[in-house]
Amino acid sequence: MTKSNRKATHRSKPLLVRKLLRLAFLLIVLYAAYQLFWNVKGRIDYQKGQETIQSLKTGLMSELTSPEQAAGEASDHLGEDKAQANSSKDIRASQVGIQADCALSQEAQIALFNRLKAEVPALVAWLYIPGANIDMPIVQGQDNDYYLNHDYRGKYNRYGAPFLDQANASDFSDQNSIIYAHNAPGEKVFGELTAYEDPSYLGKAPVMELLTSQGKAYYDIQCVYIVDPYDNFRSVQYEGQAWQSFIKRWQDKNILDFPDPQADDHLLTLQTCLITDERLVIHGVKQAD
Repeated sequence: MTKSNRKATHRSKPLLVRKLLRLAFLLIVLYAAYQLFWNVKGRIDYQKGQETIQSLKTGLMSELTSPEQAAGEASDHLGEDKAQANSSKDIRASQVGIQADCALSQEAQIALFNRLKAEVPALVAWLYIPGANIDMPIVQGQDNDYYLNHDYRGKYNRYGAPFLDQANASDFSDQNSIIYAHNAPGEKVFGELTAYEDPSYLGKAPVMELLTSQGKAYYDIQCVYIVDPYDNFRSVQYEGQAWQSFIKRWQDKNILDFPDPQADDHLLTLQTCLITDERLVIHGVKQAD
């Protein structure tokens, strides 16, 4: 190799490095733009989905009750339902779900739910936590993957939809009924649940209300913990040693101060992911009928 060729080769190496760096930078910019696009699109689509079901709910509600009937229902709607709805009225003013409608009796709420279910066959429940930003339909699929990236209408959405474990009975009669949803930014889906990592938040939102075709059930939130995703906290039924292991996990990890549940209790479990790739788990114990 001549001296001039060696010089040309030496000059070409820094040039190649610069080209590779430019290419890498361009790829990073393109990837960031791609992620931004799908994030924005996902948020818009998620909001459209929420607006659609709220619009459907409002239309059906207008068919089920006249203004005069609604006023009568409101005056008669006493007890815990009304107290919880009123206590969270300022928080929930911008988002109205079935159970937040204090103008509807429980019977009217069930009728409205059944009408919604006729429009959305995958619907199995409506979850409402007074005092928290949780007021949403719960669906169930044939597996535990589909609703990770589809909304309740079956349309693709990266935020998915809250869904009941496919192994659970849709009437929530199992010992442990598990609902999953993403921890999405902006308090979407189950993003609000991370507030329970502060035990004092329980005083603001201590009870979960679950409306199904069978009626309404109340679950007292009694256990909150963070766990490895492969731990056995989401079986629909625990017996024998499995139950003892479940109780030990409850005792060791629970950040709240409540007695252990009994084997014949019915639990409602909410699960969402954390940025650490761990899982935030919230257990509610069903109140006596």
